[in-house]
This record gives sequence, structure tokens and C-alpha cells, in this order.
Amino acid sequence: MYNTPVNVNQTHGSSLLPSKMWDTLRSEVEGLFNRFSASFEAPEFRQLEVFWPRQMGGFASLDVDVHKTEKAYFITAEIPGVDEKNLEIDVTDDAIVLKGEKLQESYKEASAYVSERSYGAFQRTFPLPKDVDRGKISAKYAHGVLTVIIPRVAVAENVHRIHVKAA
Repeated sequence: MYNTPVNVNQTHGSSLLPSKMWDTLRSEVEGLFNRFSASFEAPEFRQLEVFWPRQMGGFASLDVDVHKTEKAYFITAEIPGVDEKNLEIDVTDDAIVLKGEKLQESYKEASAYVSERSYGAFQRTFPLPKDVDRGKISAKYAHGVLTVIIPRVAVAENVHRIHVKAA
């Protein structure tokens, strides 16, 4: 399980549209709580997710760190207890989707006395910036940490200025 490569699937189309009706309901309810609780929290403690919004599906959480260097973006997720065979990474034209499932261990001849660990499926969708090389995205999984490497490429600014003429 040390430094195991994870398969990255390339597909065409968009993954930014909600695929499940519960995703929309969940985001609406979270938005309500966020708007209500905003007055009770100091701004420095609020999550700043402008460029990499939190869009989860499923029951288990997938907390990530995202950082950028001159050469690549990195998404790092701690997902201990998940087998690399239960991880999927899909890349579309405009997003990258991390999916997986943590299976619950079954204990024969024993019932749970206390069960605090989370199990279930998880999914996070990240919009891809324009300056990424979608064909060279890679991922590795070691010691319960998934690292997705998204190489950057130079993108020319496509700005066209229109001069206003007097009529």
C-alpha cells in the first residue's frame, strides 16, 4: 500500500451538475445553517472555499488540502482505512471528481459496544482551472493519504479589448 498509483479516468463532459437529488437538498440545508450561523462566528474561522468549493455526496466525509506551486496543483486527502481499489478519480472537461467508499468491518459473534468511526461512500468535485494539463493528472495513495497531482501549463490570456468610438 506504499505509494500505490491510483487509476485516473478521463471522460468528456461536465461533472459540475448535481447528479443526485440529495446533493441539492444537502447544499440548501447547509446554506441555511451557514447563513444563520455566520453572525455567531468570527470571519477568520469561516471556511474560505471560493475557488475549491465543498461539494460532497455520500455519507462519509472527505476533508482535503489543496495547494498550488508553479508546476502543479495538489489535492491531498486523508482517508485511512480505505482500500485503493475502492477509490475512483474521474476527470472531465471542467472538473475532477474524487469518489470512494470505506467499508464497515464486520465482527462475527460480536455486537458493537461503541462505534464512532464513519463508514460509507464519499465524493468531492473540484472545478478545474484553465491552466491544467488534464491528460497528465496522476494520483498516488500511501499510508491512508491520497495525493492527486494536477500539472499546470502556461495559458495565454485571451483578452480582446474593444475601443469605443463616438457616434
